[in-house]
Amino acid sequence: MNWKAVETIDDAELERRLYPAVLAASQRPGPDCAWIHRERHRVGVTLELLHHEYIESVPDGLKYTAFCERYREWLKRRGLVMHYIERRTPQRPQRARRRGPATTVTGLPGVRADLPDSEIGSEIASKD
Repeated sequence: MNWKAVETIDDAELERRLYPAVLAASQRPGPDCAWIHRERHRVGVTLELLHHEYIESVPDGLKYTAFCERYREWLKRRGLVMHYIERRTPQRPQRARRRGPATTVTGLPGVRADLPDSEIGSEIASKD
């Protein structure tokens, strides 16, 4: 746009051209939650990976947080729950030494990592 074109249009049209409307999350096409639920049962599939696939098919789709919230709402309506490992710290007295988390989650869900043992020259199977 040049200055002469700007002078000929009214303020509402100028604002519409400069700031195109962005669809609200409620107006964007939602994900297929049944598909998400089926795919999450496969080894190595995460919500982040499913969100990337969703965005490839629907470029103006929901952002990651809204995508996860829609899925969680769908799970609640079905009576299902997403399980998280929460780190809860008990009430401790003043000046107590802080300890690290009781459990550590590493790797991808469903993927086993065998560790090499240099002393015996073979691999040790990891615990499930």
